[in-house]
This record gives sequence, structure tokens and C-alpha cells, in this order.
Amino acid sequence: PKGDLEWPEVQAAWSLAGQLLKIIGTLFQFPSPEWKIVPLSHCAKLIRYSDPGGESSPIVYNLGHPRTRTSESLLAWNTLLCEVVDDTSDKLNQAHKDGLLDLSSMPTVPFPMTPNTIDGKDLSILSETDDSQWSRVIHCLSANLQWLSMCTSAHILQQVVLAANTVTSL
Repeated sequence: PKGDLEWPEVQAAWSLAGQLLKIIGTLFQFPSPEWKIVPLSHCAKLIRYSDPGGESSPIVYNLGHPRTRTSESLLAWNTLLCEVVDDTSDKLNQAHKDGLLDLSSMPTVPFPMTPNTIDGKDLSILSETDDSQWSRVIHCLSANLQWLSMCTSAHILQQVVLAANTVTSL
């Protein structure tokens, strides 16, 4: 929190971001037995099962909680977001190749990312106290999440149009 922004507002924002990512993953049928999103209003959580169905304990990352290591949580969020972006991009490109979706007006993902980086910044080596760099990272993550939201809207609209055309042609 900075200035007039308090912890409850930070936690609400992470909860909404978690809900959005969960909805996008559901709509694109993102297959991940490794990840679970729990968008609680008082502390959104990412749960990572390193060995789904196995013996190991899951790792819980609290997003926007005052007593957690922010860098570890943001790295986990980045990793999951990267996986969803890659999966969604693959599905959109396939729909385009199949003639089901026009991507000509869709922008590309704003900031390139890998599981450990976004916009060229390696999150695993950023200092926990480097507020300006983490602020930039959060901006990049937000922009990529917004891009996913736009892609989802275009995808759903195309599905509705295809379904309407199918019904009218019967």
C-alpha cells in the first residue's frame, strides 16, 4: 500500500484479478492440474501442486497479504499468467487457421513473458524492496491480463456469431 491505498483495497484488487484469470482459464479450457486459483476477498491465493495427485504438499501463495513475501507470490502469478497467455495464444491462432476467428485487429500481447520474466525483467532476482521495479512488473502483468480479457471477449463474440449463424441456417 502507498499513500491513501490500504491493504483491503490491495486484497480486493488481487481477488478480482484472480477471478478474472480463473474465468479466462475456464472459458479457454486451460488444462492445469498443477494450479488452483482461490480468489478470496481478504487474500487471494494461488495453489501450486508440484506433483498433482502425488505425495508432495501444495505450495500456497498469498496475493496482496501484508505478511507474505511479495516477490514469491508475484513470481508464481507471473508463471501462471504466462502459461494461460501461451495456451490462449495457441488456441486463438488455431481458431484463426481454421477460419473461425479473425485476428487481424487483435494486438499482440503487450509485454513478452516467460515463467520467470516479464518485459525482460527477471523476477527471481529482483530485490523484495525495489518498489519501482515491482511497480513496473505489476503494470506489465496487468496489461497482459487486460490483453487476455480482450482476447476472451473476441473469442466469446465469435462463438456467439457462429452459433447464431448455425441457428439461422437451419
